Amino acid sequence: MEILNFIFYLGINYIIFAVLWFLIVSFPKFILKVSISSSISNYTLKSIQYYLIGAITSLSTIKFNEKNPEFVFAYVFLGGFILFLYLAGKMEKNKLLFMIKAVINKNSSPKSLKYEPHLIGFIVVLYAFSFSLPIIFNNPLNTWFMNSIENIYKTPLLGSIISFAGFIFLITMLVKGTQTVKKYWVTLIAYLTGKPIPDKSANNDFMNQFKNMQNTNIKKDNIELDDVYVDFEEIEDDED
Repeated sequence: MEILNFIFYLGINYIIFAVLWFLIVSFPKFILKVSISSSISNYTLKSIQYYLIGAITSLSTIKFNEKNPEFVFAYVFLGGFILFLYLAGKMEKNKLLFMIKAVINKNSSPKSLKYEPHLIGFIVVLYAFSFSLPIIFNNPLNTWFMNSIENIYKTPLLGSIISFAGFIFLITMLVKGTQTVKKYWVTLIAYLTGKPIPDKSANNDFMNQFKNMQNTNIKKDNIELDDVYVDFEEIEDDED
């Protein structure tokens, strides 16, 4: 039961932080009329965002460790596992959004964050070391976020809405966790028994459809350009 409470608590923190981060990032765009579009700026914002998510996860885990010292290992492992699943899920959503933009704009090279997987791995490593080196996440900025999250959650009406969203997050994490464990367990069994490894592309049909749409648009553009070029050549021949 305490383990479920821990996952639920992380979900509450993630949901409220996502709202706070959206407001912070949107401030320059809507108030100062300044847009952020460069790759360096995107990586900087993404690094800060993921660092804060890692900090929230670590500080939440420490809080539960102090309440239930007998579950320290379970909390630390589960916190890292949920952190990875959450960040990996955000990365997949980003890839999907970039791909949708590429299809709509007929762009042959969607601008996704190439090094985002490395950033996720780095944040998970920081999380692991934060319990022996609290200075990694224990600072006034992270404390302010944690206090703000607590205050927002204690608001009567908002607290009820966020609790419902936290319950959905709990169910989602349980399903994702089960699927991830099952996938790696099947892969491990395949390695040990020498059986063929399941095809990963079967689970990415939706993404593959967008890639096919993107390739189709590129081919259509090439055909249209070729037709225009041929017509131009024929006009020149007539004039000669």
